[in-house]
Amino acid sequence: MKILLFIIRFSYGLGRKYAVLKKKDFYFAGILPYHVEDELKKLNLRGVVKWNPKLRIFWINRNLKEWVDKKQRVDLFKG
Repeated sequence: MKILLFIIRFSYGLGRKYAVLKKKDFYFAGILPYHVEDELKKLNLRGVVKWNPKLRIFWINRNLKEWVDKKQRVDLFKG
């Protein structure tokens, strides 16, 4: 949740659709640097956050139909 709020603050909070952040910037949201990449990958896999590591931009996926929680992801692979 802290990651999402941080991205929202530095994107929509500044009137932009994306946030330009370094991974170490997430420390200011209370997230330790060695946890950031793992958590961002999880949010990216679930379709909640989009991330371009080369440009260091992050944005919230506005298409809620693309959001998948862990339980749904597991069920998708069973069938």
